[in-house]
Amino acid sequence: MADLEKKAKIRKGYRNLLTRRVKEGDELLKGMEESGDIDHVKLGQIKLSVGEKLTALKKVDEEIIELIDDGEAIVREIDEADRFNETVYEMLARVEAKLKKSVEKESVSAYKSSVRAKLPKLDLPVFNGEITKWFTFWDSYKAAVHDNPDLLPVQKFTYLRSLLSRSAQECIAGLTLTDANYAEAVKVLESRFGNKQRIIAKHMEALLHLDPVSWQGNTLALRALYDKIENHVRELAALGVEANTYNSLLPSVLMSKLPSELSLAISRKLSEDDWKFDKIMEELSQELQARERTLPKPDSSRRTSHFKESKPQRERPTSATLHTSITHCCYCDEEHAPESCTKVDKIDKRKSILRDSGRCFICLRRGHISRNCRSSIKCSLCSNKHHTSICMNKRESSKEGESAKRFNPKADPFKSATLLTDAKGTILLQTAQATVHNTESTESATLRLVFDSGSHRSYITEEVCRKLSLRIVGKKDLIIATFGNTGGRRQSCKIAQAVLETNEGNTLVLNLMVVPLICEPLVGVSLNDCIRGYDHLKDLDLADPGTNGDVIELDILIGLDYYWDIVSGE
Repeated sequence: MADLEKKAKIRKGYRNLLTRRVKEGDELLKGMEESGDIDHVKLGQIKLSVGEKLTALKKVDEEIIELIDDGEAIVREIDEADRFNETVYEMLARVEAKLKKSVEKESVSAYKSSVRAKLPKLDLPVFNGEITKWFTFWDSYKAAVHDNPDLLPVQKFTYLRSLLSRSAQECIAGLTLTDANYAEAVKVLESRFGNKQRIIAKHMEALLHLDPVSWQGNTLALRALYDKIENHVRELAALGVEANTYNSLLPSVLMSKLPSELSLAISRKLSEDDWKFDKIMEELSQELQARERTLPKPDSSRRTSHFKESKPQRERPTSATLHTSITHCCYCDEEHAPESCTKVDKIDKRKSILRDSGRCFICLRRGHISRNCRSSIKCSLCSNKHHTSICMNKRESSKEGESAKRFNPKADPFKSATLLTDAKGTILLQTAQATVHNTESTESATLRLVFDSGSHRSYITEEVCRKLSLRIVGKKDLIIATFGNTGGRRQSCKIAQAVLETNEGNTLVLNLMVVPLICEPLVGVSLNDCIRGYDHLKDLDLADPGTNGDVIELDILIGLDYYWDIVSGE
C-alpha cells in the first residue's frame, strides 16, 4: 500500500510539471501567431521536454495499475490517465504542425530564389541515329529530362521527340504522344541503338576507315586525324574496351594513315617493346605540337583579292577576271556574252533593243539609265563609259575578223599570250602566286597560277612536275581543244599530286594533269599603274604582285575542278 501511495505522488509531480509545460507551449504558440515569427529553438525544447516527461508518466501509470486489484479502480485510473494525456498530445501536435509549416515555407522560398537565378541555357544534343553517339546523347538527356521528377511522362516524351532526327525519329514515329508510350519509346530506342557490342564494332570500323593524310606538311589535317582517333579511343574506353585489347591491330592501322616521313620519324623513336598504340599516339602528339608551334600565324588585317570568300550581297566589277558576269545575251535571248552576239550584230539595232527593254547602256541591266548607273565598267575597246557590245570601234575589229576568214581554216590555231590588248586598255588576268609542295617530301616552290573557269580540269607543266618530283597517281586520256579550233587531239596525260598552300596557311591537295606547256610566256605589266586607274583595287593586296614588263610563265592552270575551292576560300 505504501508503494502505491509513493508512486501516486510521483505521478502527481509529473502531471504538475507537464501541466506547466503545456501552458508554456500554448502561450508560446499564441505569441508566435500574433507576431508571425517562429522560435524554432524554444519549440524544439518544449517538444523534447514534454516528450520525455510524458514517457516517464506513462511508465508510472502502468506501475500503478499493476498494484491495484479492484477492477473498477483500474478502469478509473485508465480513463483519468487518457484524459490527461490527450491534453498533452494536443499541445505536441500544434508544436509539430508549427515546425513543419515553417520548414515548408523556407523550402518554397529557397525554390523561388533558385528559379529567379539566371542559369545558363542548357542545349541538349540532337540524336540522329548515329549509333556511336547514343550513350553521349542518352547520358545528357537522362540527367536533364528522364530523371527529372517534376516532369510528367508525356512531357518527357515531348522533349525526347524534339531531340531526335533521321533514323532515330523514324524509329518511334508510330508511337502516339501519351504517358504510357514514353516508357515504350525509351525501350525501343535502347534496343535499337544501345547495343554495346554494335557500338564497339562501329568505333573499330570507323578507326579502320579513317582518311589518310598524304602530306606531312598538312598540319591541320594531321591534327584532325589525331583528334578523331582520340575521340574513338575515349569512347571505347568508356565502353570498357582497354587499349591492350586492340594493341595488335591499331598500331599498324594508325601508321598507314600517316605520311611516310612522319611514320618513319615515329618508328625511329620507339623500340620494339614500346611499339604500342598509346606510345605511338604520344609520339604523334609531340610531333604535332612541335609542328603547330612553327606554323605561321595568319595576319587578320591582311586583305587579299584571292582566297577570300566574297560577299554575296553586293556584286562589284573587277578587272581580275577572265569572263564577264553577264552570260545571257539580252539581244537574242541565247546563252552567250552580249558582245559575242552574231544574230544582232548592228550597233543601232542593239541600242534600239536596249532602249525598248529599258536597259542601261553601261551595265545592260534593267531599272535605270546610263546617267544613273553606279557601275564602274568601261568599254574594253575604247575605255569609255558604255558597254563593249555597243562600241562603235567594234566595226574595225569586225572587219579584221572578216578578213581572217580568208585564211586556211585547217591551219593550226594561233597562240596568243599578251596582257596588252591595245594602247589604251590593259587587261589583268586572274592570276596568283602561291607555294606548292610535294606531298611526300619537303620540296616546295613559289609558282604562278592562272584561274580559268572555262577549263574543266587543272594542269601543271612538265618542268614544274619534274622540278618538285611530284608523285604520279595515275594517267588519263584527254581530248584537248584550243580556242579557235573546231577539232581536238587526244593526248595521254599523267596525273600528278601536289599541295597548294595559301597565305593564311590553309592547304589543298590537287590532282593536276601534266602537260608540256600551259601557254606561251606572258608580258607582265606594272600593277601600280593599273591600280591607279581602278578605284576598287586600290585597297586590295593582290594575290599576284605582277612584274614591270618582264616575261613571265604560267606554271599551273586551275580549272573548274578546284576553281571555287580556292576562290571562295573553302
